[in-house]
Amino acid sequence: MALRPVPLPVEPAPDFPVRAGGGTDEAPLIYVTLGTFSNNLDLFGRIVDALAGEPVSAIATIGADKDRADLEPIP
Repeated sequence: MALRPVPLPVEPAPDFPVRAGGGTDEAPLIYVTLGTFSNNLDLFGRIVDALAGEPVSAIATIGADKDRADLEPIP
């Protein structure tokens, strides 16, 4: 059975406030993820807490099967 490359579907970027929570356009943007299969929310919480005091904006994703309430309070 031969397989051939197929282009990925391309969708427009979602419209959400990247700089919510007091970030500025000059602040570096940090993307934090441990992947979709990581169950270590303690480590994830430590990473988010460590970034709280830094002059950065952050977007964090924890996977669809996790509950962000487990990380609260989120700085």
